[in-house]
Parts: sequence; C-alpha cells; structure tokens
Amino acid sequence: MHILPDKKVLSKLIKKPLSIEKQVEKLQEKGLKIDDVERAKRILLSTNYYYFTGYLHKYKVITEDCVEYYETDLTFEEVYKIIQFDMHLRSIFLQAVDYIERDIKTKIAYYLAMDDPIDGSINYLYSEYFISKLPTEDYKVEKDKKFLIDNTRYKHNEFIKFYESEYTKKAANSTFIKHHCEKYWGCLPIWAAIEILTIGNIHNLYKNVLPTKIMKEVAREYEISTDLMSNYLRGLSIFRNLLAHNVRLFDESTSHTPMTNRRDILKKTNLIYDYVYILKNLTSDADFWNCTIITQLDLAFTNDLFKKVSSDRWGFRSDWRDKLLKRCQ
Repeated sequence: MHILPDKKVLSKLIKKPLSIEKQVEKLQEKGLKIDDVERAKRILLSTNYYYFTGYLHKYKVITEDCVEYYETDLTFEEVYKIIQFDMHLRSIFLQAVDYIERDIKTKIAYYLAMDDPIDGSINYLYSEYFISKLPTEDYKVEKDKKFLIDNTRYKHNEFIKFYESEYTKKAANSTFIKHHCEKYWGCLPIWAAIEILTIGNIHNLYKNVLPTKIMKEVAREYEISTDLMSNYLRGLSIFRNLLAHNVRLFDESTSHTPMTNRRDILKKTNLIYDYVYILKNLTSDADFWNCTIITQLDLAFTNDLFKKVSSDRWGFRSDWRDKLLKRCQ
C-alpha cells in the first residue's frame, strides 16, 4: 500500500471527476466532432474517458496559453472504430500467443523429461541436476567453477520461488494439482508442472536455468539460435501481458526490441508489428499461422477506417503480408 499524503494535499493535485455530460463537452471543447451526443455518452460510460483519450494522445496539441486541443479530422465515431479494431487485433494475436505458449511448454517439458529416462519427470525440482549439466571441467580456476555452481543454484532457487508462487495461486482450483497433492506430496512431473508456469516463468527457466543442451534442442525446433530464442521469449512475455491487460495497440511503442533472424530480416518499426514478427518466428505450424492468423489479419485490414488512418499506426507497412507469411518447408 502506498504511504498516503495528507488528503487535502492530494485532493488539490488529483483531477476532479467529471460527469459523462461534462466528458462529452470537454471532448467537444478540444475540437473532437461528436454527431450523436447520446451515443457518445453510452460509449464513454463503457469505454472510460481516460482510455478513450489515449487514442487521441498523438493528436494532442498544447498552445502557448496552455490550451489543449486535438489536431485531427477524426470524429468521435472514428476514434471508437479504432478502439474496436484494436480489440479485434488483440483477439487475433491472443490466438497465436495461446498456440505458441502450449507449443513451447510442451517442447521444454519433453526435452527435460527425456534427458533422463529415470528421473526426468522430477529433475526440474533439484538444483543438483542443473549443476551436474554445467561444463565445470572447462574452468581451470576453482574460484570460477565455484561461482558458476553457486550462480546456477541461486538462479534455480529463484525459478522455484516463481514456480511455487504460481503453484500456490492455482492449487485451490486445479484438479490436477489436487490429484498430485494426494498421491505425490504435491510434486508434479515436469509435463504437469509446466502447465502452471506463465510465459514470464518460461522465459526465466529457458534463459537462466535450462542446461545448454536442452536450450539448443528447443531452439532447434524453431530453427533459431538460443540467443534468439531467449530474446523472443522475452518479447512474447511482454506482448502477452500487453494483450491480456487490454493495453492500447494503436500507436503503442514497443518496450522490447526483437533480434533480427538472418533468415528473416526484420525492418523494425518500434510498434506492435515488431511483436507480431516474434509470433511468426515462434509459431512452428506454418499452416496454422498462414491459414488462421494471416487470413484473419488480411480480413481485418480491409476495415474502412483505413480511409482515415494508416495501418502504419500499428507498424504494418504495405508489404506486411509478404513479410509475415511463413514459408512452408
């Protein structure tokens, strides 16, 4: 909980609430054309004035007299169409993210399990397994070898903390966790444990904990290097959270820069398109990507709102389809 300042001090600083009527008036005063005031009220009551005006941020102008207005010929309805288009894009991207998450989790669990036919199902719980996979014979100085071992143990312990946190959150409502609690002291085999990890956990596991051999085996499935795999997992985690929390996609700058795949050069836009490039490279099924995701994007970008705004506002240039299409093997 924040340490709150004196209420009177805070009250002077924070903006006062506006009625829906006043919100509409304020938009009109700033130059936004509203043809149907009653409809605008209903939209604002369901969309949130703060969220709605986020789509006008790039159009905001402040005069020398500190007067704000929107320098755009977009109408209220057209801004709302952009918001609806964002919602549609979000649903398309989430389909790809769901597929990728399942795919990557399955591959990591499989290669971890098969690395040891006897204890592969539970090795992930023990730091000794990961330490045993270190190339410690390459270190001539004992101090360096000790640092590597201690660092691996620390990173594994941090991963287990993340894992246990997710386990605790989901234990009460998860049938498969309850089953393992009753039979195996709550210890899940890796193929079950992987199901409760977030994409952020998966990125941490891949980058900081997995043995090099398994990192390479997983990355090879996507025909990329381990460095690219780690970079893409980081971007996937960020993009997934952005989508899940309903963040604006229109004009949204990226906070993560994808590394360029030499087989598939990225012309960086620093917009949402760059994250979609990651989705393309982490979707192992070309048919699913081309026939489901690209087809839906094709239909989405026929929207008549593009008479007023450019698909560039999401980073999608005129050749986006050719760049994002996966070549079948």
